[in-house]
Amino acid sequence: MESAPTSHNFDRLVREIERFPTLPNVATRALEELERAECDFDEVASLISLDPVLAGRVLRLANSAYFGAVQRAAGVNAALCRLGIRECRALILTVALMDALPELPAPHNAKVFWTLSLASALVAQRMAQDIGYEPPERAYLAGLVHLLGEALLAIQFTDRFIASIEVGKRDGLPLAVSLAEEFGCDHAGLSAHILERWSFPADVVEAVRCQFVPEACRNAKLLACLIVASDGICRDFGLGLEDATYGRRSWLSKLPSAFGAEIRAVHREGVEAYFDSLSESVHEAIDFATTVF
Repeated sequence: MESAPTSHNFDRLVREIERFPTLPNVATRALEELERAECDFDEVASLISLDPVLAGRVLRLANSAYFGAVQRAAGVNAALCRLGIRECRALILTVALMDALPELPAPHNAKVFWTLSLASALVAQRMAQDIGYEPPERAYLAGLVHLLGEALLAIQFTDRFIASIEVGKRDGLPLAVSLAEEFGCDHAGLSAHILERWSFPADVVEAVRCQFVPEACRNAKLLACLIVASDGICRDFGLGLEDATYGRRSWLSKLPSAFGAEIRAVHREGVEAYFDSLSESVHEAIDFATTVF
């Protein structure tokens, strides 16, 4: 195994992003259409239908309770027209990202990775709605993509990634910590570089980059806090690769006091009690995320 790079070798890891998968062209064109002032949902549906796998997943998610389905739509056009533009963006991005990373090398796999990512997205959106963060779809998006750097390391440096998992299990460390020790940097920065390459919104990029130190955020601190909390809650419920032997809710220490104030403003029993109250929503998110595959 080659020696672990120090932080000054971060640029070498970033160069691996050039070999990282990109979003499917059909999805990118559909998202561009959704950005137009006079969006044509028929055109969006036509674009999505060019890719049968993409269309099937879009229809499946659009017909789920999480995307507001009351009656099942028979086709992509009907499903998308029922949704608003914001929800269409979220849905198409979700499917496009899953399509971009269909496989990850063992012991990682797409189901493990995307179950944690999608559940984090749903929990982040629920918390955003609770505290009045606007738009809550931004929290969903940030939760969905916050681990892309982890996927990059798993794909491009598989042996070292596996070694990091073993070190984490041996020493009772979060995977993010053992990865940082192995690679000389955390995966958050890599995730942010991928998102910049994909032209994601600046606030999402900043929040993902600062997910381990929300206080470092200049413009997206609350969004970064939502990533920390949603990811931590889902890992406490057993999602992800590591053994959570380092302590349930250890992630709370990363959250600035201002975030606690936001929660107490809507849940007077306190921060811990608020997170306890999310248990049912977390179970629902996990159940949904596991059915996507």
